[in-house]
Amino acid sequence: MGTPVNKLHEMGYVSIGCAPCTRAVLPGQQEREGRWWWEDGAMKECGLHSGNVSAEDKARSISRRSPYDRVRVVNAAKQDAREATEEDIFVDGSVRALDRAGIDALRGEDAHAKTTLAVLYAPWCPFCQAMEGGYESAAAALGAKGVDVVKFRADGDEKEWSKECLSLASFPTVLLFPEGRAGYVKLGSERRGPESLNIFVESVVGKL
Repeated sequence: MGTPVNKLHEMGYVSIGCAPCTRAVLPGQQEREGRWWWEDGAMKECGLHSGNVSAEDKARSISRRSPYDRVRVVNAAKQDAREATEEDIFVDGSVRALDRAGIDALRGEDAHAKTTLAVLYAPWCPFCQAMEGGYESAAAALGAKGVDVVKFRADGDEKEWSKECLSLASFPTVLLFPEGRAGYVKLGSERRGPESLNIFVESVVGKL
């Protein structure tokens, strides 16, 4: 018929478009399996990837969704905005901030040079906000005893890495890196006041 055919189709590739979905199809496999193509199919090149969709198209897509889906999308947008604008916490100067490189270096030490207490936090989290005063008080008291007290913002782009490398399950997560040892000990209690944090530290490293 003279119709142009991409040679990749002869090799079993179902889509010749965006890279994530240009893949071979196994014998007997449904070509559109797992692609949710019925959702906004007219908008998307492959049913999953929508990098070529305009903001106007996305808005129309949201308006066509179920009320539950619309709420979920709106909540996700609010969360993104909150993460971008929320003021930082633990800012009185007693708690030292670490970036990923800093806490990763601490995590990787064969023997920690100094006992370090760290909180993995998100400034928008109400539980993190609730422990701000207590953690700063603990930082002042423990700092006078030679303990380094730090914070690492573990939301946004750092969240998945923190789950994998720092045992983050929820906010806040408190970790202790004991002097002279490798690794860390995770606080298992939800009691995060100054006295509880001091007890936690001394239960691991001994009386300070």
